[in-house]
Amino acid sequence: RNKWSSCSSKGNVTLSSELTGLPREVAEYVIVHELLHLIVPNHGKTFKALLAAYLPQWEELHNQLITYSTLGLAQNS
Repeated sequence: RNKWSSCSSKGNVTLSSELTGLPREVAEYVIVHELLHLIVPNHGKTFKALLAAYLPQWEELHNQLITYSTLGLAQNS
C-alpha cells in the first residue's frame, strides 16, 4: 500500500517527502485532503463537499494520485 500522507486521531498530519515529486496540484490535493480530516474524520458527504469547495477538480486530482501510486512513486507503508 502506498502512503502519501496521514492524519492521526490526535490531529497529527504526516506528509511523505515524496509529495515533492508530484505535480503541485496533486500534492495540494493530498495536503487539503489531510487538513480536512482535522474537521471531518471520514470521507462522507460533508468531507466531499468541503473538498469540492476548495478544489473543484478534486476527483481528477484523486485519479492522478492513484496513477502515481500505481506506478509505485510513493513510499510503502
